[in-house]
Amino acid sequence: MAPSNAVPALPEDAMRLRERSATSVAVLLAALLLLLLPTAEAVVPISRVLQRAKENLTELQMQWIDPDTDPKFYNISIPNGPHSFPDAGGNISEMDVYHLIFSDEFNDSKRTFEAGFDSKWTAMDIRDTSNMAQHYFLPQAVQIDKGNLIITSSKPKNKYRGTKYVSGSVQTWNKFCYTGGYVEVQAVLPGKWGVPGTWPAIWIMGNIGRAPYLDSEDGTWPWSFDMCAPFVEKTEKVKQKINACGNLTNKHDTSSYPEMYGLNPFQGRGATEIDVMEAQIKARDEPAFISTSLQIRPSLYENMRPGSMQLPGPGQWYQGLKFGEYTNINSAYYGETGLDSISALTQLESNAFMAYHLYRLDWMPGPEGYIRWWLDGNFLFEIPGSALNKWEGDVPPRQIPVEPSYLILSTAISEKFSPPCSGQICDSLWPSNFTINYVRVYQGKSNRYTSIGCNPVAFPTTEWIYAHPVDYGLPWYVSLRVDIGLFQLFAVINTAVGLTMAFRGTTHPKMLSAYVSTLWLTASFYGALSPSSPEDLAWVHMVIAGLCGLVFGGVCCLVDVLSLGAMLGLYGGVVLSQFVPLLSARVITVVLVGVGIALACAPRLDTKHVVIFSTSWIGSMAFVMSLSLWVSDGDIAVNMWRLAGFVFNGKDHDHVSICSEHCWAMYVLLAVLSLSSTGYQYYRLRGVTLRKHVIEARKAKFPMVSASSDARAWKPDEGEVSPTDKDRVNFFSAGKLPRNMQQYSTIFRIAVNVQRSFGFQLDSFRNQTEHLVVLLANSARKGGNPYRKLHELVFANYNKWCSKLHIQSLQWSELRPPQGGLTSVDEISVDLCLFFFIWGEASNMRHSPEFLCFLFHKMKEEFPSVRHMEREAGYFLDTVVTPVYSLLRSEMTSNNDHQDRHNYDDFNEFFWTKACLTFDYKHEDVVETNSPNPAMLFQQKKKQHEGLSGLGAVNSGGGLHRAGNSSSNNFFHKRKSIAEGFTESTKSFLEKRTWLLPLRAFNRIFNFHVISFHFLASLAIANEQEMSAEDSAKIVSSTLITPFLLDIMRDGLDIFAVYHEFLTTFALTRNVVRLILHLALASTSLMLYWYAWAYGGIWWQTYYVVVLVLHVPGLTNCLMQVMPGLTNWMRRTQFTPVAAIRDLVSPMNRLYVGDNVLDPLSASIGYMFFWTTMLLWKLYFSYKFEIYPIVVPSYLLYADHLENNVSVITTSLLIFLNWMPFFLVYCVDITIWNSIWMAFTGTFVGFSSHIGEIR
Repeated sequence: MAPSNAVPALPEDAMRLRERSATSVAVLLAALLLLLLPTAEAVVPISRVLQRAKENLTELQMQWIDPDTDPKFYNISIPNGPHSFPDAGGNISEMDVYHLIFSDEFNDSKRTFEAGFDSKWTAMDIRDTSNMAQHYFLPQAVQIDKGNLIITSSKPKNKYRGTKYVSGSVQTWNKFCYTGGYVEVQAVLPGKWGVPGTWPAIWIMGNIGRAPYLDSEDGTWPWSFDMCAPFVEKTEKVKQKINACGNLTNKHDTSSYPEMYGLNPFQGRGATEIDVMEAQIKARDEPAFISTSLQIRPSLYENMRPGSMQLPGPGQWYQGLKFGEYTNINSAYYGETGLDSISALTQLESNAFMAYHLYRLDWMPGPEGYIRWWLDGNFLFEIPGSALNKWEGDVPPRQIPVEPSYLILSTAISEKFSPPCSGQICDSLWPSNFTINYVRVYQGKSNRYTSIGCNPVAFPTTEWIYAHPVDYGLPWYVSLRVDIGLFQLFAVINTAVGLTMAFRGTTHPKMLSAYVSTLWLTASFYGALSPSSPEDLAWVHMVIAGLCGLVFGGVCCLVDVLSLGAMLGLYGGVVLSQFVPLLSARVITVVLVGVGIALACAPRLDTKHVVIFSTSWIGSMAFVMSLSLWVSDGDIAVNMWRLAGFVFNGKDHDHVSICSEHCWAMYVLLAVLSLSSTGYQYYRLRGVTLRKHVIEARKAKFPMVSASSDARAWKPDEGEVSPTDKDRVNFFSAGKLPRNMQQYSTIFRIAVNVQRSFGFQLDSFRNQTEHLVVLLANSARKGGNPYRKLHELVFANYNKWCSKLHIQSLQWSELRPPQGGLTSVDEISVDLCLFFFIWGEASNMRHSPEFLCFLFHKMKEEFPSVRHMEREAGYFLDTVVTPVYSLLRSEMTSNNDHQDRHNYDDFNEFFWTKACLTFDYKHEDVVETNSPNPAMLFQQKKKQHEGLSGLGAVNSGGGLHRAGNSSSNNFFHKRKSIAEGFTESTKSFLEKRTWLLPLRAFNRIFNFHVISFHFLASLAIANEQEMSAEDSAKIVSSTLITPFLLDIMRDGLDIFAVYHEFLTTFALTRNVVRLILHLALASTSLMLYWYAWAYGGIWWQTYYVVVLVLHVPGLTNCLMQVMPGLTNWMRRTQFTPVAAIRDLVSPMNRLYVGDNVLDPLSASIGYMFFWTTMLLWKLYFSYKFEIYPIVVPSYLLYADHLENNVSVITTSLLIFLNWMPFFLVYCVDITIWNSIWMAFTGTFVGFSSHIGEIR
């Protein structure tokens, strides 16, 4: 602040953070993917929108105008010359219309002005050491009360941080700046008439200096000079740090030229100062004055400056200055050596410390510009550009300031200007309030210097500031490039991975294919997205490209050989694209990728050739790319990235050569490394093949499938069975049943027919027939047809199974005539006998009920053809049960881990698809090693019992004979048995032992916590910023993206958990399709969300409509949770559109089990009430005591990123560390609330149910 008889003035508004900046905090919490992008710029869409707004006044006005500003003040008429406003006697016809660009009405009393809290102003927290200051600027001294900004100056009893006084100062530095315009401030001055002590000021300062940080002002304040004049430099006590001669800005740093800091070369710069108003009282009982001034360097020579308290003589001072009726030149202070203070003094009215007055300034920058001041409506003072823009002796022309400038409102206490007095009356001055009702900034007439913003192209400041952060009171780590450090770390890791891939690539092909594919596909996706990518959304496209690359890279490891072949082709295409035009590059790339895939899929080519070549050559390139970072500034890595973009986006500026420095050395290194690593890997794998036959590999882990002959080989001797027992079924014979069971005697005939047709064991046949008769008798007790009642009960599961598989049920039905000439009772009897005989001999396979359904279905289908045939007793056990049981027993007793071992669940689920019906239910080939000479034993027993049955005999292979025919006849075409099919199957459900398993198992609970946490965090941010309902909805709507990202994670976990090298292509493809679908949904919604923030308008409607439509399946699922009837219908319906969407969204619905198991709605109300009340309380408590309190610290960290250019990676990491502990507590504390709710609920239910009472 310049010394002056009437206090200096303060600079203008800095860039507004706006409420939208809070949105990016929510997204940083939901997605920390930017951590993957170490080269990302520290930029958010909002700041980019502001940059575009500099060229669009209407849009900028919408961002910077206080919503509380009355629209009638959006335009104002300003005198177009040095005369008063019409209300003070000016001519109304001599006015120009200006338009509002910034306003602050200070109506929100909840605003705080500490660094990072406010989007417009920052309150200083520093001891002021300029101009003999005696105060400490404290943020708490600045607040809003009753629609006014109050800056309180006070005198504490004890010194505060070494100062006698505490005061406040707010500024818009580096937030809102403008060059040229009209500013109007309505304020009540602090203090009392005739009592000195306070030094209030409203002033404008160039953004390249920051008050009161003196290091930032050194060599910049208040220079307004843009000529290379070394002779002026020699006469100045304070040198211009950034001058038009292109000097070093730091004499100790030989590279410190202005252009190294983003400044324009050969351009003189300075922190210019224009004082809108500085008020002071020189001594006790003297009147109060305001000074209106311009501080400027370089100054006139001493002989051209009047002496103190003297008026200018002829040829002295600046010519053409114009003064108002109540204003005089400030003869008490013309400046100092090297500094001119061109100022005027105006005596204030006595009510200036009790009533509002308007302090006005109109500033037109440049050599032909001017500066004009008014108090209320009265013209005070004008400095025309012509007074500066001319040679004054040997002093070259200066100009009206052209620097982007910011506003400052402050009250200082100084021994130099308006020094405090002592005594009781003087002490009554404290505390004293500087009351500002509003601040408004307008722009009207313009020239080549006028602009809005702190970093215009013509006068940049940002890079200079962030290259000298400590000088401006910023954190020292502002210029610390954590992103570069991470990039270096990635280069080291990539070097190690590249060498490993080149020389040991065949050891871990899946992991390496995932790594390589992720990097190359990220570059490819970014290249594909970039043509339509506006500059302000390029980082969003980078995030989406990284997400797509990560997902598809993970998918590629499932088909590692194929993906490596494709990546090798892509690598070759990108390398060759530097030599050919776009079309040729694309054709070559497509051909090479196709060749790589074809070679990987070629059945007669060992996959090791593809793996060796791809890992060796791509790994060698990865090593060379990382090496180039240290040798040639990463030119190879950058150019490979650009060439990948060129292939996909066709931008000519990306058509570059791979290498720019040390090219021959790099090319030779790449060739030598590629060839040597290829040769080494071939040497390691000599005589080894990598190709696997999946089906054979699956079968290899099972024992050989074999039927048995034991059951058929065992027969009782003829003498052991009396003739009277042959017709008995256990204790009963058909003719000796009790009277009430005589009606079921016909079932004996059907049972014998079924037993002989399929070769069930005689004892089992007798047991189950007796069992069946008793069940029929029991079914008759309650009336009705016992056959139908028992049949309906037994075959309920079979009917559901047929319905699930969409096949025709073969059991008896009254909707069709009986099959094979049977009566209805006979067919029902056949069904019951067949099912119970199967069940009776199924042993442990009873644990697989769908296997029993399969056996019944296939055997009932076969029955009409074999009902007149005979298979030897034990045939069913030997050829149907034994082969399957042997496989299951070998698996259950295997030493393999559970993920490599089939169990009964896997076997049962084998029958949940139609594919099982393609197999025969029996396996007749006997390849036994356990039975004692089984073939000989079987033949002996066969000969002993040949001819016993009149229906036929069994041949040595177990085949069928017609009655009376001894010739062998293969009745059916040979098909694979169900046992053989099982050996070729994969596990239908696979779990790996991993710490990720709980996350997958409790996926819904985890998703609920993440989504609700995101929602509450977004809501807390909106409430903290006191946003409107519309803006709050925009921030909270980011929660709609989170489910898609969580679906991607869940799909990835599903693939990871169930993937096995023996997994079927269909099962794998289904999971991959779901993963890609959710990736598409996430990418679409994420892109729309940021386009909506950037462009607004119709984009928001588009985002809401599209995302809500995409959430229809999820919303339907939520609705189904509270409507069990709808859930059951959805699970069972075969209506094609609904079923297709259902099975895609929820593949688990294809499972046979789980249908129709939900309780009705009436039984679920209490359950839902319990959880609803508990969760609502948990969410409320977490919001108030866990989430809301950490919004402010997070916002400050993010504001530090936006305002002070702190690395986005550092900011993301700090925010993550800030939130992560609270998120963990948020996930765990639900167990506490559940315990409390259960205690209250149990108490209520116990008392209401009178549990424990003796009655």
